[in-house]
Amino acid sequence: MNRPLFSIIVPVYRVEKYIQDCLNSILTQSFKNFEILIVNDKTNDDSINSIKNIIKNDDRIKLINHRKNKGLGAARNTGLRHAKGKYILCVDSDDWLSNDCLEILYQTTMNLPTLNVIWFKYTEINEETGNYINCTYTHFKKLPQGFININKNNIQDFAVMSWNKLYKTNFLKKNKLRWPEGCYFEDVEFFYKVHTKNPKIFLIDKNLYIYRIRQNSIMNNSAKNYKMAADRFKITYNLYRYLKKNNLFEKYKTPFFEHLGSVINTYRNNSFSKEEKKELKLEINQMLEKIKIFKGK
Repeated sequence: MNRPLFSIIVPVYRVEKYIQDCLNSILTQSFKNFEILIVNDKTNDDSINSIKNIIKNDDRIKLINHRKNKGLGAARNTGLRHAKGKYILCVDSDDWLSNDCLEILYQTTMNLPTLNVIWFKYTEINEETGNYINCTYTHFKKLPQGFININKNNIQDFAVMSWNKLYKTNFLKKNKLRWPEGCYFEDVEFFYKVHTKNPKIFLIDKNLYIYRIRQNSIMNNSAKNYKMAADRFKITYNLYRYLKKNNLFEKYKTPFFEHLGSVINTYRNNSFSKEEKKELKLEINQMLEKIKIFKGK
């Protein structure tokens, strides 16, 4: 096979109920010049058997196995290392693409070949109710199609998820951009690292991705999960180190503190146990001490 235009990274972990819909939405696209990099993150359900039935006769699909569970960020990084395509598209394995997604992305890349990142809008479906909602982030929802300039004044205004964006592979590799591993909220750090590199960005005003809201999904239960709360502090400290290391802290100081405030307020406003609150308060104070800011109260 010649070099594919798109490398589509699909991490897999406990999604046997959804993976066929996800892969079928990719394989039935009218645009065919792509590869699918399925990263088995040591799933312990029947997802891989379902996948093997699909990939038997299609050499565009590659199955890559992790020896142990590493998390979403690590799975995407594994896919990126193996990617041969000119562009990277991340698809979560319980979601799916609209029928014309790849064709529209292809046309956009042909018309605007210098783009580093292409954003597109999305639809949410609530698994429990079956209701569809067009992208819920208000500021993003109202944006018209066209070029986007991300700067210190608006970087906090946008949804940070990786799955509604197409990345030029060379841009990611040249700038050594990777998702953080072993923690949740990896998209926050990745978004900042990508968009402080002043990439050329274009927004497609069409809903090309369907995001499934599940009652038992990881992110749906994040508010009460101690590990996730602690990881938000870890990601925030990572952001601080990145901005300082690259002489960007003074430029992005205001949005950084806005982000820091929202992280601390999340901790304060959620229903953690007394012991969890004690541990999280310690985490906050340690983080603030590292960045030499007043201790949390």
